[in-house]
Amino acid sequence: ILLDKVLKACEKTGVKRVVFCGGVAANRSLREALQKALEERGIGFYVPSPYLCTDNGDMVAFLGEKRLSRGVVETPPLEVYSN
Repeated sequence: ILLDKVLKACEKTGVKRVVFCGGVAANRSLREALQKALEERGIGFYVPSPYLCTDNGDMVAFLGEKRLSRGVVETPPLEVYSN
């Protein structure tokens, strides 16, 4: 689904370069399929090393561990802003 949507977006907008990042970019088969499809269409493909394609869950878990190790067990209140 993601591959199809990226290709359709490129066709619709005329984009000539795609940057693929985030947790989903660590998926090797998706990276390879997207790279092949974009290269066939002459569209540039940029993707960081899988090592750098992490999910935000890692950062959230790290923050939670740091808070717990300091004895903070409550979550901060959420502030809602409205216009």
